[in-house]
Amino acid sequence: MKLCGILLLLPLLLSTTHPQEVTTKRPAILQMNTPATVSCTLTTAPAGTIQVTWQRGSDGETIGEEDAGYTITTTESVGEVTTELEISGDMNSADGTYKCLFTLQVPDDDSGDTPSSWEGTCRVFLFLVTPHDTTVSPGDTATLSCVITDIVKNLTVTWEKEVGEEVGEEVAEGVEEGLNLEGVQRSTLTVSNATQSGNYTCTLYPYDDEPYSTRVKLLVSGEAGLSRAICFISILITLLNRALL
Repeated sequence: MKLCGILLLLPLLLSTTHPQEVTTKRPAILQMNTPATVSCTLTTAPAGTIQVTWQRGSDGETIGEEDAGYTITTTESVGEVTTELEISGDMNSADGTYKCLFTLQVPDDDSGDTPSSWEGTCRVFLFLVTPHDTTVSPGDTATLSCVITDIVKNLTVTWEKEVGEEVGEEVAEGVEEGLNLEGVQRSTLTVSNATQSGNYTCTLYPYDDEPYSTRVKLLVSGEAGLSRAICFISILITLLNRALL
């Protein structure tokens, strides 16, 4: 009897399908005036022709493939449709919302209850990073900074030398990430006894796996003259030592 019941339920179990769902992917926050890509994926897509449409949330206008500043790419696989909207840097100048719409093309005489359209929403948050270079005299303390504006969350910030090494305690008195106050975060690097010019990198982590870096310059004025003076003194000491021998 139990076996008979299982056999009766088996066709129902096999015919059960997961409902269609739209998943979205977009940058959490993004550098202003740089290209951005947002995407939508329709899972458990039904059989048939599915039309994909993108709309701007700001004005509700449909984005066409011929519109300048936008590129739409759509790919299909078994039970899945993915569409990507690439936004050029010129168009990516303000926070925005983009909507993706999947529409199943059904015959006019089809009166079934199966849903024929699904949509998703992608929000793009932008930020702006301003590096602040500094010029100091040899031996002075230098303070470099990155100021991040228009952000929606506090970011982790690290500093590296131009060669890609993380700044250690031997060259820095302190690294301060700063706090996000009304959308502004300031991160500073203090270099004590600066004697040599160089480039440092301020790295932000909007995502854990997608850092954004910008260069900050340290210029030590009179550095060449100081180097020549040190070289001259070294030569002079050498000559004096020889003369005393």
